[in-house]
Amino acid sequence: IAPSKTRRLSIEKLKMKPYSFLAALCLGEIFATSSETLLMPFFPGEAASRKVNSTTVGIIMASFAMVPLFLNPFVGERLGRWDKKKCILFGMFLQTTSCLLFTFCYYITDHWSFIIYSLLLRTFGGFSILIGFNACYALGSDY
Repeated sequence: IAPSKTRRLSIEKLKMKPYSFLAALCLGEIFATSSETLLMPFFPGEAASRKVNSTTVGIIMASFAMVPLFLNPFVGERLGRWDKKKCILFGMFLQTTSCLLFTFCYYITDHWSFIIYSLLLRTFGGFSILIGFNACYALGSDY
């Protein structure tokens, strides 16, 4: 029996007009960022119910922005060697994973476990934004 010829869908074979690709990219980033933003209004209330003070909540929230601040030079240097489309997809996958895992904070009742879990996930979320957005900007500048 002869093997059937199947067509594999690959990112490299994706052919789109530059403006439609850029529009799809922008919409994807808007939805990804808005999903992250929608979680944050509920976090201080959940943290207060676990006796986490406001300074610690601020540190947890700021860790999301601090990761890209410190790691941006290293990732930006290596981004030229990586496939930008795959980096965007990988960053969006990590960001989705971060958002989904962050919703489980509701089930953590221990004070320190809540702080550590939240801090790790916010840091992980910042790293995913760093990879996805840098690749998005680099790819957008190519068009």
